[in-house]
Amino acid sequence: MALKALRKLRTPFTPTATPTIGPALAPPPVTDGDPLLEAVGLTKSYAGADGDLPVLSGIDLTVRAGEIVALLGKSGSGKSTLLRCLAGLVPASSGSVAYRGEPLTGANPGTAMVFQTFALLPWLTVRQNVELGLEARGVPAFQELIDRVYRIMTGRPKEPRVPGRAEPVDLDKRTVAGTPLPAASVDGLSGLAELVAHRGGRCDLADLADGLGLDVDDLLPQVDALELLGFASVDGDDLILSEPGTAFAEADVQTSKTIFAAAAIEIPLVKLITNSLRQQPDGAVRAGFFRDLLAHHFTSEQAGRQLETATGWGRYAELYSYDADPQEYRLEE
Repeated sequence: MALKALRKLRTPFTPTATPTIGPALAPPPVTDGDPLLEAVGLTKSYAGADGDLPVLSGIDLTVRAGEIVALLGKSGSGKSTLLRCLAGLVPASSGSVAYRGEPLTGANPGTAMVFQTFALLPWLTVRQNVELGLEARGVPAFQELIDRVYRIMTGRPKEPRVPGRAEPVDLDKRTVAGTPLPAASVDGLSGLAELVAHRGGRCDLADLADGLGLDVDDLLPQVDALELLGFASVDGDDLILSEPGTAFAEADVQTSKTIFAAAAIEIPLVKLITNSLRQQPDGAVRAGFFRDLLAHHFTSEQAGRQLETATGWGRYAELYSYDADPQEYRLEE
């Protein structure tokens, strides 16, 4: 995954000053009743079409050690905005926030925030989402930590990983659940491949995103799709086309379909649909069959997105077609 490129652009708001943090400045222990978090005259406004839109105005709040505090208010009253200000995720328009007596100049080191939505990358597995956050925070030996949690939660032994060496992926053992499809259309991933091919087959993802007026996050589904198909790999911040990827990017339409089909048939969900159709005398299977299988591993919304991507990929590869009226897949003749 393009972890380094993602980490490069996913930075919090720029603090007005950089605090010096070190063992000598470690805060002293607190006892119940000591102030932990203080907001004084906290105001937050957002720019609107008719001027600044006030969300919070003159908030004074003190949270003390040992307290459990709940914020109550109707939807849109500013609860989440206040929490983000207290966590240091967004700067206040005026007023101040202090943690253990020290004014916040960036993310609050003493808070953790659970969002209302999953705030996950849907094309990654749960494990990959966890790894992303740990690596972005620079947690030492994060891979070993993930392996330990994996063993505890699943009861499965795992072969020790050699530091600095990528774990090999056995293509024959990839599963539908363990290999989710990124939300990338054929047009989207081929467009990215062509952009990289025009730059000599290798380019810096952050520079490419900047040149297109995008965040690097916007390119990650297409990057993951190219990696999944074996058309590209990520080395540091660079996206590098493989030999098949270069051929795909430079080929005419019919040749690109042939190259894409050879790669797509190895993707578990595309292979599942194709093999299921080949085993039917009439070469047809209702979409509900695959939707039910996916329901064991994905939410209904995620399952719908998985099938949507697999449908587009299979159609382009001319492996199968899809009729929306009876919601049925058919083997291409």
